[in-house]
Amino acid sequence: MKWLLLLCLCVYAVRCQDDYDEYDLGVKTEGVLCPTGCELKTAMLKQERNVKEEVRKMQKDVDDLSRSSNNVYTYVDGMSTALRERQLVSNGKA
Repeated sequence: MKWLLLLCLCVYAVRCQDDYDEYDLGVKTEGVLCPTGCELKTAMLKQERNVKEEVRKMQKDVDDLSRSSNNVYTYVDGMSTALRERQLVSNGKA
């Protein structure tokens, strides 16, 4: 998670530098120049909270899926065992 935020921060910083370089050259830029470091930190912390909440939701979904797939595996394994036993009985080997 921290590496993802660091990557986002680096990309954002590079984009901000491009905006400032264009501004210094007198090129008209779309939108507003990048925020100060304090504003950027606050924005990153807000995004981190949102990301953490989404990760928690996804973790719950993954856990539910894991339980469901485990139940399906157990059911299919039981059915396979029962089928093998029936085949042995029908072949007269039991």
